[in-house]
This record gives sequence, C-alpha cells and structure tokens, in this order.
Amino acid sequence: MLILSLDLSLNSTGYAVLSYEDEVLEIVEKGTINNHKVPTALVGKKLFNIEAQLNELFDRYQYFHSIVKEASFCTNRIKSTEKTFMVLGVVTEACFKNGYSDIKEYSATTVKKYIAGSGRSEKKEVKDNLKYFVGVQDYKTNDESDAVAVGITHLLQNGYRIKLRECAN
Repeated sequence: MLILSLDLSLNSTGYAVLSYEDEVLEIVEKGTINNHKVPTALVGKKLFNIEAQLNELFDRYQYFHSIVKEASFCTNRIKSTEKTFMVLGVVTEACFKNGYSDIKEYSATTVKKYIAGSGRSEKKEVKDNLKYFVGVQDYKTNDESDAVAVGITHLLQNGYRIKLRECAN
C-alpha cells in the first residue's frame, strides 16, 4: 500500500511516498517542492508549482491508499496563515482532481507523540527517531523528515504495526 504524506508550506512543501507491506515500511521517494527561488510577490507561481509537482506524483504512482498531511495551524501572523491556507486549498483541489476526496491530517503534537514518545518533543528528536521506522536516511530538509513522520503517524494511529529497525548509534 502506498501513502502520500505531506508537510505543507508555500516555500518548501515536504513530501514522502511510503510503501507499507507485511509490517515493513519503506520510503519510495521523498523530497521538497522548493519555491525559495520564486520571488515572494509571485504567490500564484508558487501555488502553481506545488500543484504541478503534486500532479506529477499522482501520474507517477497512479494510486495512493491514503493521503495524509500535518494539520495546518493559525499563527498571529495573518499573512503567513493566509498563505498556508492557500497552499491547503491548492493541495485539496489537486487531490480531488486526481480522485482523492479525503485527506487525513495529524497535529504536530500527535506526530511528535507517536514518533518520539511525547507531544512536546523537539523536531530533532522526532527526526532522529525516524531511523527506527525507515532506517537511516539523508533528509535534505526538515520538511522531508516531517512528511515521513506524518506518514508513520498515520499508520500507527490506524493500528498498523511497523517492524522496527535496529540502528547503530
């Protein structure tokens, strides 16, 4: 079963395609939709890039059992919150156009609890614990590792068992 897991952001949306079978979890692909080089004023171009790259993933993999994301949240910075919800709108539309109407979401606190044991864990602790689920990986950005963590959380919260990996310290 394939899972598409997302960590949404206007400038750096992380994604992971995870494969789960017989209690074994593998990362098929992970990456970042990088909009850092697009000028700040070109929000529409950034949204277009996100949708286009998501559509490429849908074309490449044909079917996902689940699509999951970290829950969007509001901040006291109105412009930042507004842009986050623009990204959510584009992602929701891309998913719907590709036959997916249900995107599961998990709060950052829930992800931290499932991956690192406490909802107050630091981001580094969560990232370090991913190796027990998917082996040692090179994450180019925190957005990539966050996307992987959200996918693992989805599986665990829905009762799927994952064989843990032995990792040297």
